[in-house]
Amino acid sequence: MWPEYTYDPLTDEIHTFFTVFAIIFPTFAGIDAGANLSGDLKDPVTAIPVGTLAAIGITYLSFAVVGIMSAGTSLRYASGNLEEFQV
Repeated sequence: MWPEYTYDPLTDEIHTFFTVFAIIFPTFAGIDAGANLSGDLKDPVTAIPVGTLAAIGITYLSFAVVGIMSAGTSLRYASGNLEEFQV
């Protein structure tokens, strides 16, 4: 909810919303590419809306699950010191 984009030492810049969005964007472009294959369908009037909405729903759920799992299992800042993990 309150993003704290961090510094990337490889590129010497601070991440922004757009650099993070660039990772997710190809997934939605893939959904659009699937909708463009309508000429190969037997009943495109029914199949296109159902298939597009199903692809969007599955994509949303998979990204939500991966995001929740990543948030629950990773630290925002990692120093590499194993003693920090021993409580």
